[in-house]
Amino acid sequence: MTDYYRPFYEDYLLPVGRLRESRNGAKRADIVIVSKCPPEIREEDKKRIEQCICRYTHPQTPIFFTSFAYAPPKPIFDNNDNRTKSFIDSPNIILLTAIADTKALIAELEKKCQIIKHFAFTDHYVYQKKDIENLINFYKQISPQVSYILTTEKDSVKLIGFADILKDLPIYFLPIEVCFLGGEEDFKKEINIR
Repeated sequence: MTDYYRPFYEDYLLPVGRLRESRNGAKRADIVIVSKCPPEIREEDKKRIEQCICRYTHPQTPIFFTSFAYAPPKPIFDNNDNRTKSFIDSPNIILLTAIADTKALIAELEKKCQIIKHFAFTDHYVYQKKDIENLINFYKQISPQVSYILTTEKDSVKLIGFADILKDLPIYFLPIEVCFLGGEEDFKKEINIR
């Protein structure tokens, strides 16, 4: 797998880049998936990316492109389930994330919402009580303007431990699913062959 926004063929080995092995390691790949693509990726962009990938893989290695599809927000705690239906009617949100790359998420949210404040932490960050208290205090200061606190599905798991202080707030996570941008049946055939 290679990230659309950080393709392996433009990256370098640690510590200069993020690669854990050289680009030539792609020769071992049976399939390459370009993840996190914009849903409206153009065919000429796909061709350009395929050409760059093929410099490091075998010529017959299939390449697939995927994107994220975002489902309607879901409450983290059961007691605020009734707000889900009105999410689109209340577009001002506070965003809380501790993920490596928020570009795709923010781009998707900005189509539907206005992000009043983004509490952004580094990937794999372990939330501290003071972080959650800062979030709560900010929400309370501007709560008439903001209807939701939104986080990622990955981050929602980390917030369960703070249920005692978060359970009465309108805090939701945004579920995602991976969608193929063409070729899904071919991908399934490749998986069955291997």
